[in-house]
Amino acid sequence: MAALNSVVHMAWYGDLLGYRHLGKSYEQNLAELRGEAQAKSSDFLLSQIDSLEGIEQHIVDSLLLPMEQVMLRYIDLPLRSVALVDADILGQELADQAGIEPEDWWLSWDLSLQDQHVTGLVIAIPKAWCQHIDAHPLWHQLRYVYVDGWARLAAIKQQSGMGQAACAVLDQDMQGLFLGYFDAHVWRGMRRINVSSAAAAQDTSLLQHAVEEIQLSLLAMGFAAESMQVVGALEQPFAESLASSGLAWQGSVLSQSLSRNETTLSHYQGTSDALNLRHGAWTSGPGWKRLKPWRRSALITLLAALVWSGMTTLDLMSLRQQSDQYEQQIAEAFHAALPDQPMVDALVQLQRAAGSDTAGAGQLLTQLYAISQVFRQQPWKSEDVTFRNGEMLITGSVKDLTAVNVLRQALQQQTQKDVLVVDTDLIDQAVRFRMKW
Repeated sequence: MAALNSVVHMAWYGDLLGYRHLGKSYEQNLAELRGEAQAKSSDFLLSQIDSLEGIEQHIVDSLLLPMEQVMLRYIDLPLRSVALVDADILGQELADQAGIEPEDWWLSWDLSLQDQHVTGLVIAIPKAWCQHIDAHPLWHQLRYVYVDGWARLAAIKQQSGMGQAACAVLDQDMQGLFLGYFDAHVWRGMRRINVSSAAAAQDTSLLQHAVEEIQLSLLAMGFAAESMQVVGALEQPFAESLASSGLAWQGSVLSQSLSRNETTLSHYQGTSDALNLRHGAWTSGPGWKRLKPWRRSALITLLAALVWSGMTTLDLMSLRQQSDQYEQQIAEAFHAALPDQPMVDALVQLQRAAGSDTAGAGQLLTQLYAISQVFRQQPWKSEDVTFRNGEMLITGSVKDLTAVNVLRQALQQQTQKDVLVVDTDLIDQAVRFRMKW
């Protein structure tokens, strides 16, 4: 298989109307677009792209969807934070506005907080499109899915140097123009007006109607003509008519507009400030996505294994620490009772010393040794160990009463004493006990 050494950018209009290869110059791409894509049916071009020679050599990096074929809605919600907004809330809002079934649509949004309201644009595309892209051998690795109009308007605004200032943006091509209104860090509205520049140049009434449509659309989006600028790129008749209508036109004038595809290609450079629809659960990741049905069970299994391993490690550390404490207590008591003897086998040495004037200390050590032996086999949470007047008293806790009885029997067998359970108490799903012998 050939190396993945090139990238194909696609512009998707309906089915597919062109592609852009990063290994070629803009002029080469434009020549191909004019010479091959123009006047071809979308079905023909789709088959051409699908049958690209050496398809394994190409990575499809991005798709550009036509603005007319996506659902684009302005949202105004009485919320105090953008963080409170999710797909469920927006889906219900679109269901109320457009009557859609939210579960059938994939949503993306660009929102901001303004005057205690969350406002901005929401784009919705059918989930069937997402499934088609994921299943396509050439498209499933896509990192970016944009709307063509948004990508073009974002590029024009960035080039204008307006920054975050409120402004209207227009961008014209042969078949029509895109317009949008930007304010307070987000787009407040976008629209495509399909009017031929050639027809408008020959028919002044058509031109005037198009300019009125621009004015009314911007006004509906919240644009204030008396205080805000209009930037972008228009042909001379549109620019002059727009300026004479009272709008503060600050854009550039096109000597000749290109086709829609060509204009999009001239603006698009591989990434965009536009909203990327490929986000969240639909983020690109073909290898991992093929395992998607197993993600949840695999993750749960992994987390369970980590939790079990961590708890087991903590238990072992706790038991080791308590065992070391008992052995330390035995050693200290042994040397206190028999200061002149080295400790080799505490139990044997204490038994030999029994009956002497150190018998009390030896008895304590014998009991501690017995307790430590039982603890290794039948651990419990130890709270206190007391030896007074020849009587041993221990306090601790285990999981239940059955464990108390098992521990009592083990201590009784190891110490050869009659071990009594003084009292028990249920605390925090554990049984606290006191035993003596």
